[in-house]
Amino acid sequence: MAKRRFHYSKWALAAIIGGVVLTAIEVVGAVGYLLSQDQPSYLIAGGAVVTVVAAGLLPLAERCWRNGRYLMAILLVAALAPALSLTFSAAIERTGGARDQANRGRQAIAQQLELKRAAVDEA
Repeated sequence: MAKRRFHYSKWALAAIIGGVVLTAIEVVGAVGYLLSQDQPSYLIAGGAVVTVVAAGLLPLAERCWRNGRYLMAILLVAALAPALSLTFSAAIERTGGARDQANRGRQAIAQQLELKRAAVDEA
């Protein structure tokens, strides 16, 4: 049996490397956010795991298609939609949580200023 050699174009290698980097960024972001929370969210934990799984769904679907397992390939591609939606919603939750936390500090300062202005007006 002859060994098969894979020859990827520069664009294919760039796409593979880009996919690995983006997946790693999402997983690191999700895990970092989970560790910073008092009550970890299952959505963020699921997002980290599902991100890694979703990254491999298309290559698995392609392999199934090549081996004649068409139904399995279609099901793997169909599983990609909920996997990506979970990853996307987890990223939105992280972004919204970080923005809310940043705004809490600003709101506290604004409230202190308002109280001081009210005290000056009363005096």
